[in-house]
This record gives sequence, C-alpha cells and structure tokens, in this order.
Amino acid sequence: MLTDTLEQATTAPQGGTQHLKVALSHDPADLTALKAAWDALQAHSANHCLYNSWEWVALVWQHLCEGDDLWLLTARDAQDNLIGVAALLRHNVSPIRGTKWQQISFLAAQVDCDHLDFVCAQGKEAQVAEAFIARLYEERHQWDTLCLASLPEGSPTLEVLQAYADPDQAQTEPEICPFIALPATWDAYYNAVLGQRKRKNYRRDQRRYAETFGANWSWARVQTADELPAFFDDLVRLHQAKWEALEQQGAFGTPRLAAFHRAVAARFLELGWLRLYRLIINGTTAAVDYGYVYLGRYYAFAAGWDVQFAEYSPGDMLTSITIQEAIAEGLAVFDLHRGDQPYKYQWGAQNAYDRTVACLMSERARREQQLLNAARSLWQGVKGIVPKELRRQLVRLVKTDPKCWLTFILPTLNEMALMLPLH
Repeated sequence: MLTDTLEQATTAPQGGTQHLKVALSHDPADLTALKAAWDALQAHSANHCLYNSWEWVALVWQHLCEGDDLWLLTARDAQDNLIGVAALLRHNVSPIRGTKWQQISFLAAQVDCDHLDFVCAQGKEAQVAEAFIARLYEERHQWDTLCLASLPEGSPTLEVLQAYADPDQAQTEPEICPFIALPATWDAYYNAVLGQRKRKNYRRDQRRYAETFGANWSWARVQTADELPAFFDDLVRLHQAKWEALEQQGAFGTPRLAAFHRAVAARFLELGWLRLYRLIINGTTAAVDYGYVYLGRYYAFAAGWDVQFAEYSPGDMLTSITIQEAIAEGLAVFDLHRGDQPYKYQWGAQNAYDRTVACLMSERARREQQLLNAARSLWQGVKGIVPKELRRQLVRLVKTDPKCWLTFILPTLNEMALMLPLH
C-alpha cells in the first residue's frame, strides 16, 4: 500500500483552492500496482514521452537501480482520482571525488533520455508539481540534493523549481534535442523538409545501390522474438565499435546497460513499440538502427554501421528508410535524441530544449558545492601561470587523495590568485 500520505492545500492554475492527497512510497510493489492507472493517466496527459511511461520506468528500476531507494509519488484529487505520478530515486552521487551525496532524481534518468517530467492530468501540471516538490521538501532531512534532469523547456515543473533552485549550484545549459516534424507523405517530406543537397545525396545513393549491389542489398525490421537476438547482436557490435574507437562508453557499454536494452527490446517488441532495423549488403549487416514508437512519436535511440561500407553511407540509407516507415505509420514526430550533430539538421531537424535543475539541501552539500565553485574559478584564474608539469602533478595528487583539493590545493590556489594583478 502507498505509505506516508500527506494532504496538502494547493492553488490550481485556474484559481481557487483544491486539496490533493499526496502519497510517498518506497515499496516496489506499489510501482507494479500502478501500471493500469499510470498508463491511463499518461494517455490523457500533455506529456506523452515514452521515457515517462510505466514500462520504461519499470524496466529501468528492474535492471539499473540495485541498491537505490524508490521514491514513488502519487497525487489524488478530492474524488480520489489519480492526477499525478512520479517515479524518483534516492541514490549516491559523487560530484567531487571523495564526496558522497544522497540525491533525488528521476528514476528514468539512470539512462540518458529526454523530456522527463511528472505525469499529470492535463491542466493540473503546475498544481501537481507544487504538491510533489513540497512533499519532497518535507523529507529534505533524507537527501542532500534534488536534481531533476531533462525537463522540457516550458514545463510548469521548471517554473515551480525556480523557487527552490540554489544560487550556488551552477545551472546547466539547455540540452538541445532535435526533432523532425513529419508531414503526411514521403513526397511532402522530400520536397518541403529536405534541403536541396540532401535530396541530391539521396538520389545519388539510390542509384549507387542499384548499380553496385543490384538485388544484393535489402533491409529488414525485426518482427519476431526469434529474430531479435541476431538483430540486437549486430546493433551492439556495430554501435560499440564506433564509440570504443572514440574511447567512450556507448549506449551498451556495460553489462547492465546491455542487459537493460535487451529487456527493453524484448518487451517493446511484444507491445509493438520496438523499431529495430538493419541494412544488409552482400549478406553482411552494414547498418543497424534502434528506436521506439510511442503515442505518435518515433524515438531514434542508437545506431551503428560497418566501416567497410562507409563509402556507401549505410547509416544515411537506413535513416531514410526509418523516416519513410515512420511517415507511412502516420507518426507526427521523429525524435533524434539529444545532441546537435550536423547530420540531424540535414534531415530537416529543428530544435527543442530540455533543462536540468539542481537544488541543494544539506549544509554539507552546499559547503562542498561552494568550495568546488571557488576551486574552479581560482583554477581558471591561475592556470595560465602554473607550469604544465605542475598542473599534471596536481591532477595526479587529486586522483591519489581526492580530499587534498580542500586541504591543500584550494588554499594554494587562493594564495596564487591574490598575487594576480588587479584589473
């Protein structure tokens, strides 16, 4: 059963006072029990984002939150109707080496994803956000920082959070989240959304594939559970090859992440949400594209391609196929995930923005954040006069003794800053 119920009087956006019953639970069984009500609420909410869905949240909880504490919030009106739900997490973070904060975050944010928010009945977003954040602050003795990541710009939650945002916590720049507004037909997209150069490249690629490979190239979308393992193995292999060459983790770079996405793919295939494509040239998988479809929107999550086919732009060819498929399905939006890589705009993307807001609570967290900000500021001021080898020694010293920045480096930087000429 949901525990720790608190009745709060909040002011609705339309004016007047309404009573919300806000409950906080730490019991995973309550998350399971909410599935039907959560699904129904989100289907009629203003935020239809897949990453706020019960299915996504439940899979993240199952695979990526071992040792963390569930903080599940619900809001009900006077008639006991569910009008708001949020799955949060209390977990350890280390913003400074050697420190450990208890942080409250969106549970879904354990995976890099966009457009997170509370799930609310339409017209009740600000009311629910006020009630949820007030409820979290009732429990502020249990956490050091509240960090709500990837809130869509324009979300009422952002406005509510401003009253709590800490001036000592540097606010992040907005995250760029490109998307394509899809017209009703491929011809309309091709003629009105694609630029002249991209249209020319598309025609060139179509000719080259026909002339070079003839009938020896094709594409396929996974349709059955039996097909899924081979498709997914190709995805992981090709995606990780690119990111490991860049010495970066990639979407499947840990066993837990790979297991999570395999579970997502299997479950979303059952639900009809999975879109996993591969392009095959001469019997070899040349490119793979992994995404989802949910409530009228395509989510492009990860891709990969074989470098031996690089001159034939297999990634571009498969992207054009996935966009055509999305249009044929009647989808309204092709979401290209966060990041302003130039190729996204070649496909006609425009920008949306997400924001992350952090609110410090504990005095220890405030003090450590202030010291970190001071150290960064001082370092920027004096690093020009610190010899390169000394900078390397300081970095090695911090790695060996993370607390030394507080006991030694910060006072030293402060003394050096005092010696800088005034302007």
